[in-house]
Amino acid sequence: MLNSFLISAVAAMIASNASTPNHGDACPPDFASTDAECRVVGGGDLGEGVRYELYRVTDGLSNGGIYDAPPYYQTAAALYFEGTADPARFGPTDLGDSWFDTPKLINANGVREVVLVRQLFAGTGAFVTDHLFVRDGDRWMRLAPSLDLETMQGFVAELSGRLPEGLAIWKGVAVDYSSLTGTSSLWRADDANCCPSGGTVRFTLKLDREKMAFVIDKVETDARSDDSDPSEWEK
Repeated sequence: MLNSFLISAVAAMIASNASTPNHGDACPPDFASTDAECRVVGGGDLGEGVRYELYRVTDGLSNGGIYDAPPYYQTAAALYFEGTADPARFGPTDLGDSWFDTPKLINANGVREVVLVRQLFAGTGAFVTDHLFVRDGDRWMRLAPSLDLETMQGFVAELSGRLPEGLAIWKGVAVDYSSLTGTSSLWRADDANCCPSGGTVRFTLKLDREKMAFVIDKVETDARSDDSDPSEWEK
């Protein structure tokens, strides 16, 4: 019985070591372009048959990460799904320097498990795109990202058509997938970039399986339009 226990423990340890990359290892073949240096800087097991790796890619876009500490040098990522040959890969874009938070497995409100890979961009725009996967039976279904980096369409564009006249969102929105809710400050036309004065928009998300995306559901604002009286604003 003891031998059986030891054999199981050793097997579990070997499996764990096999799934965990070593810091400084080279990236998988073909992950980065031939003129880029790519090294593993993190990784782990999310559970539910999902494993992730984080990489530091040195190339003309990310410049190796303009920072020298995590998470800023985590300029590429990959998800490995049990039973799937090819990983889902995420890397630098031509929109400027970006980095990846550690991927998360989230129990979303009213939805089965969701895997989130969040990519953040440097600059005052505070752009964020969330790469998302949702459990669908025995497989993982890839959803549309929260911000399409080619069309720049996403939650901000979707919200813009549902805001009071004279108000806008100038930066990325904050989304909590565990509660499927999000918020953003609102800007008036004469605001400085630093100082929104139009109040706050709050929204909920729902999963649209036909579009394979989370979409905006309910929206509410404590809106302050351009011609509103500041003395009447909610405190």
